[in-house]
Amino acid sequence: MPEGIGVSPGIAIGIAAIKNAPVQTESKVSVGEPEQELVRLESAIEKCRSNFLELNRNAKLTMGEEAAAVFDAHAMILKDPALIEGIKAEIMQGNSAEYAVKTVGEHFAQMFLQMDDEYFKERAEDVRDVISQLLGRLRGYDITENIAYESPTILVADELSPSEMARMDHESVVGIILERGGRTSHVAVMAKSMSIPVVVLEEACKMAEDGMTIAMNGEDGTVLFDPAAEPLETLRLGKERQERLRHAYQRMVGVGTSDRTGKHIRLLGNVGGLADVNEVLAQDGEGVGLFRTEFLYMNQDDLPGEEQQFAVYREVAQRMSGCPVIIRTFDIGGDKDASSLQLPKEDNPLLGYRGIRICLRQISLFKTQLRAILRAGAFGNIKLMFPMISCVEELEQALAILAEVKEELREEQEPFNEQMETGIMIEVPAAAVLSDHLASRVDFFSIGSNDLTQYVTAADRGNNRVENLYNPLNPAVLRLIQFTVESAHKAGIWVGVCGEIASSYKIMPLLLGMGVDELSVAAGTLLRTRYLISMLSHSELAETAQKALSLPSAATVEKLIEEAYGKDLKALI
Repeated sequence: MPEGIGVSPGIAIGIAAIKNAPVQTESKVSVGEPEQELVRLESAIEKCRSNFLELNRNAKLTMGEEAAAVFDAHAMILKDPALIEGIKAEIMQGNSAEYAVKTVGEHFAQMFLQMDDEYFKERAEDVRDVISQLLGRLRGYDITENIAYESPTILVADELSPSEMARMDHESVVGIILERGGRTSHVAVMAKSMSIPVVVLEEACKMAEDGMTIAMNGEDGTVLFDPAAEPLETLRLGKERQERLRHAYQRMVGVGTSDRTGKHIRLLGNVGGLADVNEVLAQDGEGVGLFRTEFLYMNQDDLPGEEQQFAVYREVAQRMSGCPVIIRTFDIGGDKDASSLQLPKEDNPLLGYRGIRICLRQISLFKTQLRAILRAGAFGNIKLMFPMISCVEELEQALAILAEVKEELREEQEPFNEQMETGIMIEVPAAAVLSDHLASRVDFFSIGSNDLTQYVTAADRGNNRVENLYNPLNPAVLRLIQFTVESAHKAGIWVGVCGEIASSYKIMPLLLGMGVDELSVAAGTLLRTRYLISMLSHSELAETAQKALSLPSAATVEKLIEEAYGKDLKALI
């Protein structure tokens, strides 16, 4: 039974339709003068912009604001001076418009693919979709045809673009199997909004045949090609169960997040841009637990100014209507590059010049962002958070710069939030070990479990050769989290978790048992996480967490979890 990666939940049964990507080669030599090729390029860009506006309008009606915002982002890519000027430079060297678009576009896509962070790595699909649209216009193809079928269909393809998803008939396409893609891709986001299950399975196009019956589970990645009656019936029953669960999740809207004893847990959403705020609101999140600001700095030649940042931060604060919004100062470097910063190449960037380390060297850059955040705080409940703190000295220097910025704003009589809460990410093992000293200097901690796990286990989370070592259930990781929670509470401050483990049915209960006060999860998992929490009891979780901390390995912790509550919770998702 082939098993892939589930990226959009749900069970689907339908007839296979295989969509193969056309093989295209571009002539490098221009058939016309550079000036003629530039005219062709400008015409293609204008037609693409018009198409993206149309896709945006249609997506708002069929998929909602978040999915529609994809095409706003695509339109912005077409305005990216580095991309467009790069293409024009290739054309002026005598290359065809098609060759220039494909070459420069793929270079941009590779910039994102080389990043370790999945969120940014999968932004390469945005660039490739835009490039595909441009190439289609240059070749004279019809790229607006709808994707529809006569009977319930499972679409099997090497990959799909957001533009293709927007043209898809979600009545006839009941499931999608892709050879490439990920959980944070725009295709996954759009599929979820359309309630279409998606599984990523390598070489799926070779396994499937047009017209065969396929059954699939977008939750666990199971795919059955031409299944026998018994497993097919099992999936049918599973589909009915998931429908019941979907209705159960929706009933959690407006009820707050509490365990079955009535203990409240703050449940917020992670946001990587303004488009994600809509999903947090739609999923009834209690705020934004992590607002990533890197998108303002990446893929553009110029650094964002104070007013540009202020407008973005103010907008998210106002849209959240008084709910907390935790803005993390930029965490550029490591796996997230920004050409505008001209960062030096490093042998080991994840341990190098990144995050707060850049801020403390380039103080004017840091102050610009701090001014924008503080000013936006006058329009909503914004909290400020520093990433990658590894010692007390770094934190004290950051706080001193923050104090200077506040004094400058006072002298200018510029309104800002004088009482803005300030916290730090606990994602470096040194910060966790020193959390008892750091806690007295801030208002809150937010544990970044992805990086913390990576650094504690010395295992690159993007390297499949060591993925068996990258495990947040490793007792060393759990002990550091527990110590961080204890340090925070002794100092009278609260502590949250904003990594992937915050929504994991296996690990989230352990976090609550350790005393974590707040969880910030991917927006699409908010209601499911609330539903799981409502089934738990804090006193029982505390007992299980203490047992887990005494165990010697991730395997023994996982066994404990399964015996304590894992099987029951797994049945609820």
